[in-house]
Amino acid sequence: MSSGSLMWVGLVGLFTLAMFLMVPVRNISRLLLFGLVGGLGVALVVMTIMDPVLQLSRYNFASIPGFLGIPVLAAVAWIPVEIIFANYLPKMRTKTNVYLYVAAFALGATILDYATVLLGMRGFIRWNLLSTFALAAVIHACLAYYLTVTGYAREKLS
Repeated sequence: MSSGSLMWVGLVGLFTLAMFLMVPVRNISRLLLFGLVGGLGVALVVMTIMDPVLQLSRYNFASIPGFLGIPVLAAVAWIPVEIIFANYLPKMRTKTNVYLYVAAFALGATILDYATVLLGMRGFIRWNLLSTFALAAVIHACLAYYLTVTGYAREKLS
């Protein structure tokens, strides 16, 4: 397995460890469907549109499973991230806190994106970090809206 492949495995492991340290196991099982749809599902759709379809960026990976030019582990890494997001969203009591929470996750995604570029795991073609921040903010705002309007997170965690 190449060092680039090991980095993707390490990223999934790091996020999964963070999830188990930050989210009670009971909540993980309750939020797993959201993580699969809001994390893996959204990531696969966005990455597929961005990379093979619009060719805005490209992923560098070898000897790990890929799907239409994207490493599957890059999408899988979003499952624990979105479970963490959903677990703590109900603790945000005001709109300002929700906005800051969404912005924090968007900033985290941007920093991670920058790190993947620096490490040679991803390359930008017609994309930049400001675009990453804007896209991550819109995605997390939509996820927060869904969780709030449907009461999904509060219902699952109560």
